[in-house]
Amino acid sequence: MRTDTGGRGPVAAWDHCSLIRRAVQQGSGATMTARGGSMAPTIVSGDRVRIVRCDFADVAPGQVIAFEVPGRIVTHRVLDRYEGQLVTAGDAHWFTDAPVTEQSYLGVVADVDPRPPLRRWSAGPARAASPMPPGAGPTWFPGSSRTVRSSSRTHWQARARFR
Repeated sequence: MRTDTGGRGPVAAWDHCSLIRRAVQQGSGATMTARGGSMAPTIVSGDRVRIVRCDFADVAPGQVIAFEVPGRIVTHRVLDRYEGQLVTAGDAHWFTDAPVTEQSYLGVVADVDPRPPLRRWSAGPARAASPMPPGAGPTWFPGSSRTVRSSSRTHWQARARFR
């Protein structure tokens, strides 16, 4: 699970990582938005995670930790300790990460604040009174950047028109 660096490129990502490292080491902790699906369903993209300080020696298997890889911060679950390093993997992955050293370790994930649920928009009266019959609206075909109005042609005939 990656954390959001604001899309400002690798320089900003390094600044982001160093700010979080400094906040965690000073004991105040850091909160950031998770991106990606490697920790689903425990942490999903858009959740806010709080990273707090915990000694590297005190980390136990089963805990979710944050560690730094070049230019980004990853939150994954600890599976085991091996030769003074941590073996981690995302909950949604069947493979492990490269071993986490004490230098790349940041802290443990203490809290996960779920993203707000998506709001479903209901079809109001304006939509129900639409003058178009069902199936007459624009149709998008994979591989085409155009939309085609459905008519008596089948989808395959309409799609072939844009090849």
